[in-house]
Amino acid sequence: MAKFQPWLKMWVEWIDDLKMLDLTLAEQGAWWRLVTLAKKCAADGALVKDNGTPLSLDDITSTLRIKTKADRKVFDAMIRKMIDQSSLHWNDNALTITHFAERQAKTSSQASEAVRERVRRFRERQKRNVTENSLHPLTTPTTVKDIEAEVEVEGNALRNGVTSVTAEAVLAEIANFG
Repeated sequence: MAKFQPWLKMWVEWIDDLKMLDLTLAEQGAWWRLVTLAKKCAADGALVKDNGTPLSLDDITSTLRIKTKADRKVFDAMIRKMIDQSSLHWNDNALTITHFAERQAKTSSQASEAVRERVRRFRERQKRNVTENSLHPLTTPTTVKDIEAEVEVEGNALRNGVTSVTAEAVLAEIANFG
């Protein structure tokens, strides 16, 4: 079984978001790496270590593997712009992505109960399909003539007041049909 990989929501509206359009393409790349790191930190958008200690900007750039002066300059420019745009803020010395928790929240259809229910329904459908579509090795496929005969037998049974039809009665009617 594949190892669980956490995922990050990237909203389609961001392609036209004025805050994003204000960033250069390089700054947008730095932003998305920062958002991904925030998801990895699992602290509702706060950039912190596992023990909750805030990451410094140097810690963040090291974690994001920003090594050149040019890349660090791009990163710092993105940080300034996103703070000015209120997309980033400092909270108890931790750089935090504003509204991160709300944007990444699970919808009701992603809740574990909903997922379990969807899986259960899917498996029931699969089981029904296998049962309905599997033929006994000695069973021949049903033809239109067989179906018409079965419908006629059921109709005769209803007209004659019979409330149940046995397999023997159906076979006898089919044998007489032809």
